[in-house]
Amino acid sequence: TWAVRRPELVPALLLAVIFLLADLLLQRPPGLWALLLLLATERLKAQSLSLRDAGFFTECLSVGALILAVFVGYRVILGLLLVDLPPLGIWVVHMLMTLICYPIAVFITHWVMGIRKYAPGDLGPGGLSA
Repeated sequence: TWAVRRPELVPALLLAVIFLLADLLLQRPPGLWALLLLLATERLKAQSLSLRDAGFFTECLSVGALILAVFVGYRVILGLLLVDLPPLGIWVVHMLMTLICYPIAVFITHWVMGIRKYAPGDLGPGGLSA
C-alpha cells in the first residue's frame, strides 16, 4: 500500500532485509520469495505516478495482478527446480487472503495513518516530491 501511495517511504534495501528475514523465519527457500516481492514492490513504486490518477478499483486490479504473478511465478520456479511444494489449496487460500487484505491495508493506511496518494499539485517538476 505504501509503495503505491508514498513510494519514498519504502526503501528497497529495508524491504529486501525484511523479506529475506521472513523467508528464514517461515523456512522458505531463502531469497526467491524475497526477490519476487522486491521486484513487484519496485514495479508498484514505478507505477505510483500513473496510479495516482487512477481510481481505487484500478489500483486494486494492478496490485492484484502483481500478487497473482508473484504467487504463480514462485510456484512455477520452485516446480522447475523440483522443490517439494505445499498443497495447491494452501497457496490459493494464502493468495486470496492477501488479495482480500489489500483493501483493508489501504483503509488503515488512508484513514487511520493518514498516508494518502499524492495529489497532482503535490509533486514538483519531474514528479519529485516538493
